[in-house]
Amino acid sequence: MTDEVVLSFNFDGASAANHQLNFYEASRFMYGASRLISTLETFRRNGRVPKKITSRINADYRIPAPVAGSWGLEIIGPVLPHLADAFLKVPIDVMVAWAFDAVLPKKNLLADSVQLAEQATLQEQERTKQSEQETERMRLMALTTEQALSIVKSALETAGIGDATRQDLENRKDAIEAAQIREEAIEPYQRELQKIDEDAQRKLVDKVSGQFVEIGKPLSRSAEKLYLSSGKIIRPFSFMDGRTIERLSGREMDMVPSSLAGEIVRFDKETGWGKFRSEEFERPMSFVVRGGKKSGETVDLIEAMKKEEIVMVFYYVRDSQNIVKHLVFESILDEEDEKFDY
Repeated sequence: MTDEVVLSFNFDGASAANHQLNFYEASRFMYGASRLISTLETFRRNGRVPKKITSRINADYRIPAPVAGSWGLEIIGPVLPHLADAFLKVPIDVMVAWAFDAVLPKKNLLADSVQLAEQATLQEQERTKQSEQETERMRLMALTTEQALSIVKSALETAGIGDATRQDLENRKDAIEAAQIREEAIEPYQRELQKIDEDAQRKLVDKVSGQFVEIGKPLSRSAEKLYLSSGKIIRPFSFMDGRTIERLSGREMDMVPSSLAGEIVRFDKETGWGKFRSEEFERPMSFVVRGGKKSGETVDLIEAMKKEEIVMVFYYVRDSQNIVKHLVFESILDEEDEKFDY
């Protein structure tokens, strides 16, 4: 019998914590996962990035019946291609780990995580001056995995940081630990993976980036976190959350949230999307309530719509030109609050 591997996708938080996902989001996730596996299976067999995804990959991938958990899906398939002359003799779970690492380089993850940790612990009281930004980024990019993990863990032990930033730091810790596991899983196959030239890697990254976004679709409302693991790589080798999806989509979410005074123009409790009018922006800005917050905050948001002015806390999401494209809701400030912790 052919040696097999079990790839596990485990969503957690929000509806996923109660063993459910939104049907549409789950369908998009499975569509993205199937395209990702087909793309990587085809590439490791013949070294070509498929322009069109078809079912003719000559590999049997199956899914078992669901079992109790947060919300998970297992995909069972051959560890290695049947053909001895395959382009890459690399297990499919290692291919997924390598592709995730290529799409979201570890050095960027470490730099962003430490930046968040330093801001959370007030080590950076002011924004880095423009003339110093490049030097600062070089310092962050030079950090080792162990150094970054230590800084993030230390920040988590700091008293007084708000719930939003604490959860963000917990997620970054999980992401760094997954990157460590990913690095260990990829290392034995580095010589084989060096067959992938720059042009092929660029095409493959372009292809799978959108597929990872599809896989993370349930992170819009149904779930807060996604862990990828396998029977061979037991500990999670990839971690995704809302911040990951923004990065994959070519956008950046601010490291810390900001307070914004204004009024809620519109809010759809079914989709979690709304509009917020503030003097900060020329026109009402779209905002979204993610995952686990949706059910708990819907009533408060509907009540807040009755007020002419309210102070809300959002994460700004910006494009590559630093223009704010939309907001991610964090909380509503009580009237008596004069300040708040992130």
